Amino acid sequence: MADMDVSAPAAQDNFIQTLLLEYANQWGLIFVCLSIEILIATFLVLPIPVKWRITVSQKMAVLWNQYPRFRIITKTLMSIVAALFFDSLRKMYVIHLSIYQPDLLKVGREAEINKNLLVAQRNAYLCGFTVFIFMILYRFQSMADQVATLEAKLDQIEPGLSKRTEHHVQKAVDYDKNKEAVQNNPKVSKIN
Repeated sequence: MADMDVSAPAAQDNFIQTLLLEYANQWGLIFVCLSIEILIATFLVLPIPVKWRITVSQKMAVLWNQYPRFRIITKTLMSIVAALFFDSLRKMYVIHLSIYQPDLLKVGREAEINKNLLVAQRNAYLCGFTVFIFMILYRFQSMADQVATLEAKLDQIEPGLSKRTEHHVQKAVDYDKNKEAVQNNPKVSKIN
């Protein structure tokens, strides 16, 4: 019984190491991170109603600010991705150097060298875009936090000013509604 209790965590650790260190799995994980980041960035950039964007921004702020483990795990993951990015750049450099050095052993291996170069370039692009979009989303989130902090300070200074902010949000929502009404109006579309 005691042996099974000791071996179960070891087997679980071995499974996690195999899952994360397997070559195909690590690039699959990076692709999943990139896909999630692209979806979030696209949702924030698309011309959707302002209330939806504010709601998503607030949910992201809650997730980022109230769960420090999530923040630590995300930053650690992005640090690993950045290290893999620099490793891919190093591999590309080594492959480029090996292409231009005269060597009789390279004869007939051009296809393998080109395949390795393609893999290194793909990995560099995946990692580079993942880190780049993370930095954009991180900056966006920090700006949203700054706005929320400034609004809270503004409410402390003058409580009536928060109603002005709500008024501006309502104006943006009304603008979205009017814009849809104009676009859906058949009379306006005939004029254009």
